[in-house]
Amino acid sequence: MKRYTSVIATFILLAAVCWFAPKAQAEGFVVTLTQQGNNVVATGSGAIDLTGLFYEYTVTDSGGGYIGPASAEFGLGADAMADQYDGDIHGPTNFGTGSGKLADMYNGDAMGLLELYSTYGEMWVPKGYISNSFLSDNATFDNATFSSLGVNVGTYVWSWGGGQNQRVELDIVATPEPSSVVLLGSGLMGLAGMARRKLNR
Repeated sequence: MKRYTSVIATFILLAAVCWFAPKAQAEGFVVTLTQQGNNVVATGSGAIDLTGLFYEYTVTDSGGGYIGPASAEFGLGADAMADQYDGDIHGPTNFGTGSGKLADMYNGDAMGLLELYSTYGEMWVPKGYISNSFLSDNATFDNATFSSLGVNVGTYVWSWGGGQNQRVELDIVATPEPSSVVLLGSGLMGLAGMARRKLNR
């Protein structure tokens, strides 16, 4: 009996790890948007290869954190000077219907995508940014939900070439409800029980 209990516990633990384990990060710059308590939090990290984009100008005020789902715009990091680049950026023209909202808190490296069209877009990076340097930033939207921000769960990718860092990915991740975790555990217990009964026959 102890042996079966140990097997069941191990099985449930492995399943839970798989359920909550983050997916391997792709190359380029990756932003993950999640619901954390009463807030929605965006965290970004990675590197950007500016090859294929052209420098437009330096903005003195990047605006800090921002999200505009209907026009596929977002910004993370500190409100600081940033270099804007334009180019043939391919990707979705929206990731929801929200008209736009400023973040309540933001810090890290200034980075963002804005005014995206089907084959053209604008992007800003920290002033003087050197291609393929590591970036890390975040933005928090207080008292917000995916619904109030008007974002749709999914993975969205923009690219401007075939290089490993010539892409920006936005992952809008639904957080499993506690009841879902309970159902998962119950289902696994049921499967384990069936397996045990078959072994006892």
